[in-house]
Amino acid sequence: MKTPMGNEKCRNPLSWKLVLTTLLITALPSNADNNDIIYEVIDSLYNIVNYIGAHKDALIVDSIVGLRAAEGELSSLPHHFANSQLDHHRIDRLRKFIKSTTVEAVEAAKVNLPDYFQDLAPIVNEPEFWINIEQYNLRPLQLPTHQIKIETAFDEDASDNCFIDLLGTRSKSPCTITQVCWTTMISGIGNQTSYQATHQILYLLVGAKRGCRNNLELNAVLQGSSLNKLFSKGCSSIYEETLQLAINGISKRDRDIFLENIFTCNLVGYKEFLKLDWLSMILSWQRTSGCYSNSGRRVKRFDTAFGDGCGSHITSLATGVLGSYLKQLLTESNLL
Repeated sequence: MKTPMGNEKCRNPLSWKLVLTTLLITALPSNADNNDIIYEVIDSLYNIVNYIGAHKDALIVDSIVGLRAAEGELSSLPHHFANSQLDHHRIDRLRKFIKSTTVEAVEAAKVNLPDYFQDLAPIVNEPEFWINIEQYNLRPLQLPTHQIKIETAFDEDASDNCFIDLLGTRSKSPCTITQVCWTTMISGIGNQTSYQATHQILYLLVGAKRGCRNNLELNAVLQGSSLNKLFSKGCSSIYEETLQLAINGISKRDRDIFLENIFTCNLVGYKEFLKLDWLSMILSWQRTSGCYSNSGRRVKRFDTAFGDGCGSHITSLATGVLGSYLKQLLTESNLL
């Protein structure tokens, strides 16, 4: 969960006209024959997981998060689908392939970065952490947000320490939320942009999955809110930013944050982030080797630019996002 560094700047919110226009972007069809799309996503996932497996000795801990998320999405699927035209064995083979590759990647990460691995162990070492993650009575996204967006430098070390306190991997006492961490991680939610905004949602999401929902709710109530309101406020802002990126045309340097936006808020349960035309774009970015290229936008201590120019972090995000798309195509297209 690495973070960017950047200069503070303000952005104007989207107008109603722009929001209404962007809401016409095609969502995943629910009553169409999506077999060709499904098999394209399966092939893409095979290629990306095969690439990760071949480069497991160069992976960072963050790389495993995408694998675990994809594993969790597919593990929550039933083993039999109503659509008899689908090759069920092919889907099961993919599920097993992701699982075995993840196990190998975990063992490699324990050796490559043992201390950092231990700090984030529950996220990367426990398959069940990513299974059936949507457990929230979500409030709908609210657009336009009418918020002035501010992108500021983010303290990576402080962020890591707050996640570690929440996970309890150093103190062996999970769910520790100090006032400093709450302010650092949650202050200005709905007004932040880029990686700071996604890390606010990830902090709440990881805490809820770690069993800290009561602690999170208490802190939210103390500031006149609730956990679900914070999810809605943060992901509404992220959705607005993601729509704007898509409208403007996504540059290579913005591909990583575009994927992180989708990855993060989809896991909370906001399926609005899974759009068919966005899937087409994401598939088109994949290199023939199976990976995704590192544009060099992100600044982080632990990331790997593979020798062929591929990036560990963006490849991990793409893995998780494609896993979510596959689950959505299988469950929301009358295929189950």
